[in-house]
Amino acid sequence: MERDIKILFVDDEQNVLHAIKRVFLDEDYTILTATSAMDGLMLMKSHGVQVVVSDYRMPDINGI
Repeated sequence: MERDIKILFVDDEQNVLHAIKRVFLDEDYTILTATSAMDGLMLMKSHGVQVVVSDYRMPDINGI
């Protein structure tokens, strides 16, 4: 049984998230993106994310 690996990228700069999606375009991962830490937390809860890559310096809440 093959498992769907979900990677969440969180960054407050949309152009960074677009670039990351292009890098992973031909890879066999589900790529999720969020432009805020709060949106990222909601995606984590609803999608069962295995890996999170986050910008550290963001408005409101840091990436940790």
